[in-house]
Amino acid sequence: MQAFDTIQDYARAVCGQIRWKQAHAPIAEEIENHIIDQRDAYIAEGMDETVATQEAIAQMGDHVTVGALLDRTHRPKPQWGMILLTAALLFTGFVIRLLIGSDEQWLITILSALIGIGLMTAAYCIDFTLIGKYPKTVYFAILGISVGALFIHKSDVGLISLVFPLGFAAVVYAARNKGYWGIVLCGLSVLLLSFTVALLPYVSGFLLSGVSGLVILCIAISRGWFGVKKVNGYLLVGISVAIITLLAILSISPGSYRWERLRMMFNPAIDPNGSGYIGAQIRTLLGGASLLGPGKAPGEMIQGWLNHNTADYLFTYIIYHMGWFVFMLIMGALMLFIGKSIVLCIKQKSGLALFVSISVILTFMIQAVCYVLINLTIVQISPISLPLISQGNMATMINLMLIGVMLSVFRTGGIVRDQPTAETAKPRSSHGTMEGGHKMQPYKHI
Repeated sequence: MQAFDTIQDYARAVCGQIRWKQAHAPIAEEIENHIIDQRDAYIAEGMDETVATQEAIAQMGDHVTVGALLDRTHRPKPQWGMILLTAALLFTGFVIRLLIGSDEQWLITILSALIGIGLMTAAYCIDFTLIGKYPKTVYFAILGISVGALFIHKSDVGLISLVFPLGFAAVVYAARNKGYWGIVLCGLSVLLLSFTVALLPYVSGFLLSGVSGLVILCIAISRGWFGVKKVNGYLLVGISVAIITLLAILSISPGSYRWERLRMMFNPAIDPNGSGYIGAQIRTLLGGASLLGPGKAPGEMIQGWLNHNTADYLFTYIIYHMGWFVFMLIMGALMLFIGKSIVLCIKQKSGLALFVSISVILTFMIQAVCYVLINLTIVQISPISLPLISQGNMATMINLMLIGVMLSVFRTGGIVRDQPTAETAKPRSSHGTMEGGHKMQPYKHI
């Protein structure tokens, strides 16, 4: 029997003891590489290749014992804590809306939540590496749906923007080792997606797409993903952002409608009796809020408006009617979810696992941050949603699906290997070639 066939047989025998079949490929590859390294060391000492192979395998140990040990350490990680946190946030939103009576269509809300849970479960169980196998399909499917929504139902583009970061993560993964052109290609893909929400215009969706894209791109550069000097990569991104920002500023002339909208966005007190009335009144309302319990009534008119706009101003309602303490409790739960997710994202060794998981938590985090800033009237734009908590059936379903994708990464991402490119797939050594001319199999997705 050929020497490498013997090694493969041993690796298969070990994997036969491991119940998690998805882990078989990377474990077998690791075992084969380890045995080959030890075999090559024996050969370098003058040992015959067949004998060297047998000695290297013997050194690994009995395949049943080794397989049993690996079976205990290689198992899916369900992340029950994250699942419980997700359920807690979803339940919190449901209870709050029930208490304030902001959602009259309870059957539809419950049905939407159940559909969202179903989507999350499906995404959790499906192999997330399909995103890495078909990155172009993922990206252009999202872009195509967005463009179609522009002509059919424009308001849906804002919700579709929730999956923009996931599409961008696929593009970044596909651009590995493509040099400066890869960075430019990723930048163009962000602009293309952002342009669809900019046409509405929809500032929250634009911020979600632009900020998440910029963060993911910088993370990729920090990992040396494009095969360029990191400083040069950052400079390319920084110069591009500066040029786009400058062009955007030049397009807004003082005194124009856009100029006034921009001023009002950050300071509604400029026109407290006109277009800045709502923002100015909400600031007065927040100023009269208590630490716990209802605040001092600033006027029936603004309270009536707030009671009918809890989808976008749920936090404002909570702060005024329930107190800052309740707001801080909910924010604590959101921050716990975000913080735990970020920690798990950082632990991902695969670029694909990192980009996919970080794209989801960025989507969640940017939604939450924008919602808080808007409800505190720090900025005046339309929010997308407060994930899992505020009213919005479609947003809830999409967010649950995305969380399912992220949890899928956390469950199986530890065994994923990035697909090598021509630049990275280098032969191990002259002994790394199988007898008969067959080369070692490179790392690949599970």
